Order: sequence, then structure tokens, then C-alpha cells
Amino acid sequence: MPFAKFLILDSMNECVKANKAWVHVPSYVDKSHNIINRIRTSIFKYTEDLDTVLNDAKFRKTILPALVNDEVNLDITLLKRAAVRASITFEQLVERALVLPMLVTTDISSELIEEDTSQDALIAKLIVDKIRGVYFIFRFEIDERFVGTQ
Repeated sequence: MPFAKFLILDSMNECVKANKAWVHVPSYVDKSHNIINRIRTSIFKYTEDLDTVLNDAKFRKTILPALVNDEVNLDITLLKRAAVRASITFEQLVERALVLPMLVTTDISSELIEEDTSQDALIAKLIVDKIRGVYFIFRFEIDERFVGTQ
């Protein structure tokens, strides 16, 4: 990857991370991102070469067990159908989906991830934590006003 392209993608990644609530991500890109993450999870034990797995069926067949290969083939078929529906190439869809950042939690003390670790569930948990924080601050300010008037 050329260095300039890397810098542009990195800047876009940082922008999306910083403004996640204000950046609209098309649903087909978000779903494709989830499918690609599912493929990454499936192939993690066998290889880390995602590009080759996505583009080379012979490589997939030789390196992956039959069950995993079937799951990955199904996911790749879903990605190809999504690309056709979006009127873009498969490679463009994968590139757009890979631009989305993976969710990174820096404040582990406020975030306890139990069973569901999907990206949507993590985002929902973060939003609920923020709402709780704002609610308690707002409630504290109201309580102080009532105590001050008495």
C-alpha cells in the first residue's frame, strides 16, 4: 500500500473514531464490515492473510477445514451479492468495509463485556454508559438546585 494512501485511510479512520455519532455509515458497508470480521475470526487459527482468503478459492480450500471453508464461502457469496446490489465491485466493497475502524475500548473500568461482543452490542453498551453518566450529572444538578432553594 502506498504511504499516501495509508495516511489518507488512517486520517479517515481517526475521523470516524472521533465522530462516530455524527458520521453516517451506509448499512451495506456496516454489514459488510461485520461479515469481514466474521471471516477474520473464522480464519484466525489457520492464516492471517485476509486478502488471499477473499480472492483465492484454491487457497481457501487447501488451508481451511471443510466446515470453515463452507462458512467463509457463504460469507464471501453474501459480500459479492451486496457488491452487486450496491453497483460496485467486490474489491471496492471490501475496501470500503475495511476503512471502518474496529471498536476499541480504552476505558476498561466502565465497560464490562459479558457474552455478546458484536460491534453493535459494544456500541450500544457504550451509548448506555454515556447516557447513564449524563443522567446522573443532570440529576445531581437538579438535586443541588432544590437543596439550594430550601
